[in-house]
Amino acid sequence: VVGRYVTAFCYNSRYVGIQRIPMDRSYSKEEDIDMLDKSNPEFYLIDCSTDSVTGPMTEQEYNSKIVEVGIQDMCQWIPTDPPPSDAKYE
Repeated sequence: VVGRYVTAFCYNSRYVGIQRIPMDRSYSKEEDIDMLDKSNPEFYLIDCSTDSVTGPMTEQEYNSKIVEVGIQDMCQWIPTDPPPSDAKYE
C-alpha cells in the first residue's frame, strides 16, 4: 500500500509510521533513489490492530493525526539508509 522509497519508519506496539519519497509515475523501476526529490516526503500511519493505513499526509498532517489518535510512545524515526542491522529482505 505504501509503495517504494521508504526513507524512515517509527513504531510502537500498535502503530507504524512511514516516511517516504513521493513517487511520480514517470519514475522507472531502476530510478536511483539519490536522484529523487526528498524535500517533501509523504507520511503514513499504519494501525497494525485494524490493518488500516492513513496517508499519504504531509508532516504536519501526520503529526496532527498522532495527536488526534492519542499516540505518545512512538520511537524515534529510524532511517532506512543504511538499512537497519536486523533488516530482512525478501
